[in-house]
Amino acid sequence: MARDWAEGQADRGGMRVGGECEGAVPAGEIAFALRRMRREQYRVDPEPDGARLALRMQASPAGRRNAAEHAVAWLAERGLRLDAADPVTALAEHGEALRVLRG
Repeated sequence: MARDWAEGQADRGGMRVGGECEGAVPAGEIAFALRRMRREQYRVDPEPDGARLALRMQASPAGRRNAAEHAVAWLAERGLRLDAADPVTALAEHGEALRVLRG
């Protein structure tokens, strides 16, 4: 049921999802997983091969790491993960958008 809701929210926050490849994680599903985080703190970039996530908050290194830890944990609760060996460090320190994968 939650997945149906998330798919129905694909345009939440101005993120229109369309033309994604099969198996790609929709931007709306990522936004639903991160619903406890303020929308201004992250960016979801819909891509044909799956959406990508980046932090866009201005904070101390410890604050960015804390936000990254929460984001990674909340994605994991929904069965999602970031495409990085160390997702918390990659999200907190590198600033580039990381692809969100299932499992």
